Amino acid sequence: MYMQIRVIDRIYEDLCYKSIEALEARVKDFLSNNYGIKKPWIVDSIEGSRNYEQPEEFVDIVFFGSFLQRFFESGNWVSHSVRFWVLCNSVKRVLVEDIGIPDETINVIPRYALYPKADDIAVFPRKNEEISFVYAGRISESKNIEALVYITYYLQKNFAMKIKLYLIGNTDNVSSIYSLKEDQFNFEKRLFELMGNLDWLIQPEVISEVEQGEWRKMKFANKLYVSFSTYNCEDYGVSVAEAQEHGWPCLLSNWGGYKEVEGSHVLKVPSSYLIESSGEQIALKYRCRYAASWIYKNWENRSIIKDDKAKVKNNEVYLSIKKIDKIRKKFIEKYGTPTLYLARGQANKFYADKNGRKFFESFQAKFGSGEKTSPKIFIIINDMSEKISYAKDAVEKIMNDNTAMEDVEFIKLNELMWKNNIIKFKFAEKIIFCFWNRSLVSTVRFLETCLPSTVNICIYSNEKQENDLSPRIKWRWIES
Repeated sequence: MYMQIRVIDRIYEDLCYKSIEALEARVKDFLSNNYGIKKPWIVDSIEGSRNYEQPEEFVDIVFFGSFLQRFFESGNWVSHSVRFWVLCNSVKRVLVEDIGIPDETINVIPRYALYPKADDIAVFPRKNEEISFVYAGRISESKNIEALVYITYYLQKNFAMKIKLYLIGNTDNVSSIYSLKEDQFNFEKRLFELMGNLDWLIQPEVISEVEQGEWRKMKFANKLYVSFSTYNCEDYGVSVAEAQEHGWPCLLSNWGGYKEVEGSHVLKVPSSYLIESSGEQIALKYRCRYAASWIYKNWENRSIIKDDKAKVKNNEVYLSIKKIDKIRKKFIEKYGTPTLYLARGQANKFYADKNGRKFFESFQAKFGSGEKTSPKIFIIINDMSEKISYAKDAVEKIMNDNTAMEDVEFIKLNELMWKNNIIKFKFAEKIIFCFWNRSLVSTVRFLETCLPSTVNICIYSNEKQENDLSPRIKWRWIES
């Protein structure tokens, strides 16, 4: 066996709905006690659709993580006017700035009004102590679990930190928006293969089939609740809230609802270190190596990233369904028919479209840390499978030669000629192809003509090429 596995035998329940049910009860109490709202419509509720005896004039709608999908279902709403409630500022910014919903119709529910954090918080562990990284929730690609595995590994291997990783929950095949694997991959198998191929100093442990909240009762040495989620539905984080409610220190991604997590016992990692938009695991591996370095360097500097404070006010303006229909139609006209993927809950397929990519780049700027930089090096990748046997070796060599991962962006070959990528290339220092074949000659020649002479173009190949490209092109030879 590659790692220990303990199974606590429980009847399986969908972990998303466990969190939704727990959050739903607290949201209803908050709205009732503070605003006298007795019948809010929580559109992500396990109950599903709202039962109308007759259409209601004014309805308070609460968005949870699936807010994009729920908004595009608004053509089925039968009330006359609605007002919105969301769980973090990041969601509000997306709805206002990217969707077009008026600011004055959206309220942000304060994070700690739902789950107050404990007065007595455990001490944030010191780097030289034995430390437990504890993650509880869905063990899923969408939750960036592979990044958590890699970062733990690199903290052990490169910095000799005595960290044991505990993954508590059940695996699922919900993909991140950066991949198109939801119908063709087994995440549990992939995760176990990844962990089994790493030479751990301290083996991770997976604990499955755990009831809601039971993980908090387990004993861990110098515990830290850890989540590096960059999920596009990460608007709150119930497990993080439960951890803080019970006095746990936290190590988190500075993303979405986590941006509003407060306290000197919290260290938040810039999202730029944690998102690999190419969807390629080898690229994520190197990004995480630099993330581990950032964490080690800033372990004692937990004020380096300021908390995103909720702007609390009671907006009393309701928005008519007719205006919502116009907003939805305008968005669809701007981004085209791929918008249908958002209505179907398939955000990754919308992301794969060039217009959807523009939307999610803006989305990431609002959900992320706000420290976005302009990459200086672009690495063109095609297929990291065995079809191009030397491509992985090329990436390994390229990344070992570059020390600043935040300056690097991976671009897939089929996205190379997208207009927004060509614009970014004009400000680059270097464009690197980690593979080569003759069909790319015209592409490289085009880049030569449209990019400034200050942009270096480098090509990795496993065989000598005819010198039919300009001297500007730098060749690097690599064995198959």
